[in-house]
Amino acid sequence: MLFSGIPKLLNTFVLSIIFLSIFLILKSFHFYKELNDSFEKDIKAEARVLNDYIISMKDIYQKQLFKSGLELNEKTLGFIPAHASSLIPENFKNQQKYYIKSVSDRPRNKNNKADKEEQKAIEFFNKNDDIEYFEKYNENGKQYYQFATRINIEQYCLKCHGKKENVLPIIKEKYDDLAYNYKLGDLRGIISIKIPTENINNKVDSFFKRELIYILVVIMLIGTLLYLIYKKTKLLVTHTQKIATDYAMTDSLTGLYNRHYLKNIDISEFVSSDYYIIFFDIDYFKKVNDLYGHTCGDLILKEFSIILNSYSRNDDILCRYGGEEFILIIKDIDKNILEKKLEKIRKSIEENKFIFQEKKINITTSIGYAKAEKGSEFIIVLEQADSALYTAKERGRNQIIEYERI
Repeated sequence: MLFSGIPKLLNTFVLSIIFLSIFLILKSFHFYKELNDSFEKDIKAEARVLNDYIISMKDIYQKQLFKSGLELNEKTLGFIPAHASSLIPENFKNQQKYYIKSVSDRPRNKNNKADKEEQKAIEFFNKNDDIEYFEKYNENGKQYYQFATRINIEQYCLKCHGKKENVLPIIKEKYDDLAYNYKLGDLRGIISIKIPTENINNKVDSFFKRELIYILVVIMLIGTLLYLIYKKTKLLVTHTQKIATDYAMTDSLTGLYNRHYLKNIDISEFVSSDYYIIFFDIDYFKKVNDLYGHTCGDLILKEFSIILNSYSRNDDILCRYGGEEFILIIKDIDKNILEKKLEKIRKSIEENKFIFQEKKINITTSIGYAKAEKGSEFIIVLEQADSALYTAKERGRNQIIEYERI
């Protein structure tokens, strides 16, 4: 009865492997996403550093240029950072594979014309007050991160981009109607930083492959362990079933489990919490046999077991321990409820009329019980319950006694 679940055990083993595999695979993809997000954050932080450096450099050199009093002409115009910045990107990109540039949708230098992705960033800033733009895009089969920040018109910018009549003479002469009439705070353009994702993807893929290998190894190890546990459990169950068959674990008269069953049961498998062992003894049963014969005694034993069984739950263990002694093992029950149950049993036995050859026979029962707490040895608790039964008989029978620990 306890060991009839071999197919369930196999199903549990298979389902465990499936759920474990699903869990680890989902975990690996979650790890992949977190890893990718982490690298993106690092890239964004790196882009901010480059951006801040470019802004600081431009501001310093712009102010130094105007403070120096250097006359701006065709030869010196290139010293203006906005002009010089167009020369930097190619040199920097060749060494770092990064692209850094100041671009505009209204450039005076065609080299500073915003491309399609940069134009998206400019449109974004025209519609939003955000100070940063960060997107991933594809170009010519390669993937890039586009990072951008605003370039707003400041006071010194108006010397070149304000009203045409107010700008520096060299600017007025060189550019007809390009990039004039900006106001303080207007968006002039963006600092564009493009970063290829190739190296980042390689790092993420490398980490992810190692994670997948680790997951596969874990699945194989745990699967092997579960399989060994399953095989060992199956062998143990088969062996236990053989023992149960060999010892004929049911009592032929009452149909209850017998003493052999109790000897061979793995009580730890049945009980996962505190439990009680209760001994029942039919009072003066020898007199019944002597007066009415063993046939009458057998009838009383059968009816006695039926009454006990009627008060037992499906998970309880009820045994004929030997002769007129019976044992009931109950788990997960409150002591007050147990005592009421035992009193009902005692009273039911006392009030029941056992009929044999039209003769009404009255019997009573003595009851002794002991509590088994977690970690208690089954045999010791069994002896304690037996001791409580002996006390009940010694004190006059037909009563319930709990084992008292000294």
